[in-house]
Amino acid sequence: MMSCVLQVSIAKKNPGKLEDTQPKNAPAPFSDVKKGGNTVTITKTPTIPVTKTPEKEQKESPQKDKPVAKPKPPKSAQKQTTKELDEEAYRAFLIDSVNKSFTYRTDKVDLNEQTSISVPAGFKYLDGKQSRFILEKLWGNLPDSSFLGMLIPANYQALDTNLWAFVIQYSETGHIDDKDADDINYDDLLAEIQKSDKEDNEVRSSMGLSALYVVGWANPPFYDKEKKTLHWAKELRTDESERHTLNYDIRILGRNGLLSLNAVGGMEQMGLIKPEIDKIISAVAFKDGKKYSDFDPAIDKVAAVGIGGLIAGKVLAKAGFFAVLAKFGKVIIAGIVAFAGGIWRFLTGRKKEE
Repeated sequence: MMSCVLQVSIAKKNPGKLEDTQPKNAPAPFSDVKKGGNTVTITKTPTIPVTKTPEKEQKESPQKDKPVAKPKPPKSAQKQTTKELDEEAYRAFLIDSVNKSFTYRTDKVDLNEQTSISVPAGFKYLDGKQSRFILEKLWGNLPDSSFLGMLIPANYQALDTNLWAFVIQYSETGHIDDKDADDINYDDLLAEIQKSDKEDNEVRSSMGLSALYVVGWANPPFYDKEKKTLHWAKELRTDESERHTLNYDIRILGRNGLLSLNAVGGMEQMGLIKPEIDKIISAVAFKDGKKYSDFDPAIDKVAAVGIGGLIAGKVLAKAGFFAVLAKFGKVIIAGIVAFAGGIWRFLTGRKKEE
């Protein structure tokens, strides 16, 4: 046992009598007191404190199963995930930048010297230059200077993956005689169109574009003699996508040529596009002196094709077969990234012009 000795000096109040400084019932630390002269020697036995464990803790609590920690992915996988996130953010930035760069109109637009369009409710108009960028650079269609613009549903952005739109063109074909409209066998006409796929795809291939094939009619051709309007729909497929493309063609005849409005979308969007056809036809007008009824056989040129030729693609042949290769899945992203430099030149070029 450990002990310590304390020397305590005590002043005498009464010589000859020493007061006992040990308190009554002294605790164990004051275990031994010796008196002698003016000095009291106290031997102190230190008390070693004992920490008591609460009764609740003394009871052995059942062991709980510790949750198994999920293994962390290897660093290489973490880097890959970060890289993918960075690429996705970059793509989103590009798409957002291009979408914000477009300028739309919702009023009456003079398309050219012959025609105009009063943009119908629920749509917005994108001019020819901007439309060509989408159609050629992003959607993978053949270059064509005849693009006058696009009509896009008001609640869509130009680069939305589920976008459908009307592509507007004009062709100075000459006056088209519609006398053959009642004599056309549309099944034979479809077979003729499909035979031309090989030749058309050779042209597309030479330009680095995917092949495009006509599957069949999505809506049989119909000619309105009173309105001088022809419309029909084709189902198309490409090697680039499992989803088929819808081309809903409208041709409005004028004195010296025709206006083409081609709805481009996915086959599943037929139910959205078809109800809009009459509205679109009513929104377009030939200017005075340029209407079909203004034809003067003494001075006006007559086109080499009739209604059957229009449907077969003899006029606007390449433009009549639009693909939306970039509309679905990741293709539009790949197209945008591939043309990032072109997008930047497009954006900065517009700013300089403005």
